[in-house]
Amino acid sequence: MAVVPPCFAIGLCGAIWWNTVHGERGTLAAEAKRREIADARLRLARLDGERQQLENRVNSLRGETLDLDLLDERARKLLNQFGRDELVIPYPPGQHLQ
Repeated sequence: MAVVPPCFAIGLCGAIWWNTVHGERGTLAAEAKRREIADARLRLARLDGERQQLENRVNSLRGETLDLDLLDERARKLLNQFGRDELVIPYPPGQHLQ
């Protein structure tokens, strides 16, 4: 009978330790969340860069800052037209110039 309280205490300490490491808010879960946050920040930075590039292209097609070369490129691509002195190289199906 004198063995029961120490065994109970050891078992309780073991259960607390197990949950501290492996529980849903334990150290392993916290590390996984940190990795997930780091991946999300990298993705955010990449998408922010893409957004900035798209904003620059859109701004190049506005008012006083109109870039005639970019406007000509977009018009030719959308209308699928070309000049008489230009060479056209077709892309395979499914591939196109972005």
